[in-house]
Amino acid sequence: VLAGCSSDDSSESGGTIPEESAGTYLLEAYFGSALIADGTFSAYTGRIEEADPSARESVWTVNGETIPMLATASTHDDALFLKRNFGYTTGESYTISVTLGERSAGCTFVAPAYTWVEITDPENEGRFVPGDPLEIAWRYDGDVPAHVFVEVWPEDGEADLPFYAVELSGSETAHTIPGPETAPWGSEEGLLLTVDLGEQAWPIQGELAMPGSFVATVLPGDAEIVRPGADEPEDQWTVTVALVDSELDADGAGTTTVTAWVENQASDPCPNGTEVEFSVDPPGRVSFTPPEVETVDGQATSTITAGTVAGAVTIRAQALGEIGTAALQLEQDLVLTVMPGMLPSFSWVPNDPMFGLVLFDGDPRGGVLEWGIVADGIAGFTGPVTYAGMPDGWRQVYPPMMGQPSQLVAGQSYTVGLVDAAGDTTFAGFTQ
Repeated sequence: VLAGCSSDDSSESGGTIPEESAGTYLLEAYFGSALIADGTFSAYTGRIEEADPSARESVWTVNGETIPMLATASTHDDALFLKRNFGYTTGESYTISVTLGERSAGCTFVAPAYTWVEITDPENEGRFVPGDPLEIAWRYDGDVPAHVFVEVWPEDGEADLPFYAVELSGSETAHTIPGPETAPWGSEEGLLLTVDLGEQAWPIQGELAMPGSFVATVLPGDAEIVRPGADEPEDQWTVTVALVDSELDADGAGTTTVTAWVENQASDPCPNGTEVEFSVDPPGRVSFTPPEVETVDGQATSTITAGTVAGAVTIRAQALGEIGTAALQLEQDLVLTVMPGMLPSFSWVPNDPMFGLVLFDGDPRGGVLEWGIVADGIAGFTGPVTYAGMPDGWRQVYPPMMGQPSQLVAGQSYTVGLVDAAGDTTFAGFTQ
């Protein structure tokens, strides 16, 4: 209902799916399992012709498991799908299936083993002399790959093409960039040197897939920064701050963990015992236990306890004259209130703008939808909202065609759901 299924405008929704369609879609998917902790599977459906059914109607499965669509990030032309913590097993057979109406496509492949690459020379933040040969060496943690790629890019990443690129046999574990190639690099602040194994891809085929559709996995690689000149730079410290949770209830009791890392430009940790001082802006919104911590291996950890004032705060960690920050949101719980009557009204605290409201006869998992509204614009609507009313700021999507909602029955149980800007829904039950 909240997606606007009752709309009559087929130019926006792409229309209903016909029994037969000549359209094909660009289908792409990525396994990140080898490089991302716990694994991630992401997919994309791209509609080519506007007259074809919406890309949002496509369904992706992996070994029979449906991959959720990112509804807020998807359009009728471009639909995105994502499942984190997907898991990944070397040697297991994976079957990818995409369906849209009566049409389908897919592929089956065996998950490859991954050989890890480690650059052993030069070291990160090492120096080189422009005009002299640059020696690069690496090693593998696993089987010897078929190919290996060596590239050199500017550190700022603003080049469209690498300064230097070569494809080598996987049996190679060293390469020398000739002096004439390194000579022009003296004006660069730093260079990104990469050694990686490329990608492995499998085609997605079927009547739904346009040519070029594929499933791919990025193979491992390693990278180092090298700088021109012979002088060693002075240590420049960086403080990085991370929170286990980015949101806490402003209830005076909720806790999370903050960790600060103090490293130099070579990613080496600061000396053990370096003092890190934690603070918050605005002051007093949270407390730290303890507020001052000495580093071990460049790391310092403290516990944050939320205060009772809602709002955005900045967590700060200061060490060696440098400051790192992280954002924390202190949230006030949403309280949804139902005012009784033949036409009950709904209000909420805090009275923030909302973007959808639904009312079910019974439990929303199996009940009957009686009424549904959505915000008419990006500003949302605020309470109170009266059942079957028509204030400014929203439009009715159920009953369709602005039909009159059913009269509520005395003694009957109902459930109202309120949808916020993040797509989260708060439910409240009541008896008429």
